[in-house]
Amino acid sequence: MLVIIGLVLSFCLGFSVISAISHRFSLVGKIGLSFIVGTGIQTMLMVLLDLCSIPITVTSVFLLSFAVMFVSTYLCCKKKNDFIESLRSLSLKNINYRQFTVLWLIILGILVYFEFLNFEKCIYFPTFDRDSIVGFDFMGKIVANEHTIRRSSYALDLATSLNRGANYVYYTPLVHLSYAYVYLLGAESSKLINALFYLSFIISFYAALRNRLVPTMAISATLFTVLVPEYIAFSSMSATNAIHATYSSLAVIYAWLYFETNERRYFITAILLSMLGIWTRQEGIVFIAAIALILLIKAVGTGRFKDLTVYFTVGISPFIFWLIYLKIFDIGSQSESMNLLPFWDTVKAKTIYSMLLGLLKNTTFYGLTFIASGIALLISLYFIVKSKKSYEMPLMFFTALLTFCLLVYQVEYNWDSLENVMQYSVKRFLFCFVPIAWAFVFVNPVMLKLNDYINKL
Repeated sequence: MLVIIGLVLSFCLGFSVISAISHRFSLVGKIGLSFIVGTGIQTMLMVLLDLCSIPITVTSVFLLSFAVMFVSTYLCCKKKNDFIESLRSLSLKNINYRQFTVLWLIILGILVYFEFLNFEKCIYFPTFDRDSIVGFDFMGKIVANEHTIRRSSYALDLATSLNRGANYVYYTPLVHLSYAYVYLLGAESSKLINALFYLSFIISFYAALRNRLVPTMAISATLFTVLVPEYIAFSSMSATNAIHATYSSLAVIYAWLYFETNERRYFITAILLSMLGIWTRQEGIVFIAAIALILLIKAVGTGRFKDLTVYFTVGISPFIFWLIYLKIFDIGSQSESMNLLPFWDTVKAKTIYSMLLGLLKNTTFYGLTFIASGIALLISLYFIVKSKKSYEMPLMFFTALLTFCLLVYQVEYNWDSLENVMQYSVKRFLFCFVPIAWAFVFVNPVMLKLNDYINKL
């Protein structure tokens, strides 16, 4: 019973925050974002508790969650008209049922079937991947039992020795703290988090695209994303990759919506999702860099740098905070080191290039994802060059990808070979690009013209 109450609280916390951002989000959009936003905020609150030397317990997390929810609800109610509109958005009477075609219903049925299979795999199969058993899931159990992050016990030392110097406390903590949260509530498996995250992603992805596409096209893009073999397989495992992909890909899509419409609600949502993305994995900085580049290009054109400054400063703040936290409590990892100075290694560069190209063309892992998006880019290139518009999403995609390759190149791996890193770690990191790629297939200039034509029928 406590598990259900805790998860509902996470949902309500996220719902109140999204509603405070704007009343104009659709009900589906709010439902999709609520759990992933609420859970992310709760993990931040857990670190705050630990920093103040307050035990991380159900009571302390609940109290802080209610406090944030109260503030969010107050901000939502502060503007009376917005609050009334927010309540009206919850009404099912606002849904235009005529827009849902037979094809839409068929695709919905397929999505429900695959989501059921994924949810069933999460719930009925125990944690079995090594990174979780001796890492993220293990860390969640430690925090839940000891009610602290920084006061390491023999268990943390054991985890470090099992991973050849890789201290999992060093990772930005969203995933293992979300696992700790459900263990505090009495859950038997942390994979409940993975199940709800992937369900939330499917709803959020559809809702985000629905802001620009007709229902049938939005749900088609969602189906193609869900059917990517390796992505859906890993979404049911207790690892960080699918969760990180949820935050980072949605951040890019909401940033694109902001560039398309200039609506502040999308900008604020992109900031929030970027913060939670880098709070999940440090590599999330590459997506912050990609979005910041577009903001820089637009700032140079307009002479207004406020958006760029706000986005980059706030977006990267969880990462800076975590680095300071690790420094204060002398937490580190000996598994890898970063070369801060530029250097050239021909063999390393060729290895990264050839193996990355092989991954992008691998249809066993990613289906037709990157092939289809490449074709969409070639078809749309004429319109992009001619109008100097619609370049934002492909530029964000390639900027993030190149920045990530640069990070891989600059890192000296002491615990593994570069080939293994490319074959396993990079393969999983590319999950972040899968939703972005399929989104572009359906929102490129050619498809948007088709979408607008269908919308007029």
